[in-house]
Amino acid sequence: KLNAGLSIPYMFGSAFGTSFYFKIDKKDTSFVKTDLKGTLDFSFKNNDKIFAYAAQNNSFIISDQLIDTSLYNNSKSLIFGLGYSTESLNYRFNPSKGIIFTGDIANGRRNSNNVQTNFFAVNAAFDLYIPIYKNLVFKIASFNNYLLSDFDFYENELLYAGGFNSLRGFDEDI
Repeated sequence: KLNAGLSIPYMFGSAFGTSFYFKIDKKDTSFVKTDLKGTLDFSFKNNDKIFAYAAQNNSFIISDQLIDTSLYNNSKSLIFGLGYSTESLNYRFNPSKGIIFTGDIANGRRNSNNVQTNFFAVNAAFDLYIPIYKNLVFKIASFNNYLLSDFDFYENELLYAGGFNSLRGFDEDI
């Protein structure tokens, strides 16, 4: 698993910024999934921003002799979307109180087995930090992804929960 990103806020002293993200996810010997995303941001006061983005998602199976191709298959998607993000934290690097919200809607075109289809996506991420006692903070977080289409997605195209970075000692995806 690899996650990399670059963000350039307030380009040339303006309210515009840009960011790029790259992600590789390999599931044992089954498949490899790559995501490339570029955004153009416009920032408001109080850490609010709107953004437009383009993303390309690729997913391909490593060896089709070892895997059930009815569940996993090669696919490419090109996605365009609009979103909103807000952040209200008392200290950005180690918050003890505040909220972060990011939401976006997107339209995409998927190519799998030389069949092109359209889909619609809604994404939302939410983090809430609640101070309990002195240096004790309770964090509630949620990441949601909704895909709407007239076709079924393959297992290697779906959002995975759990895994290496979620719970200590737990490295299984569900």
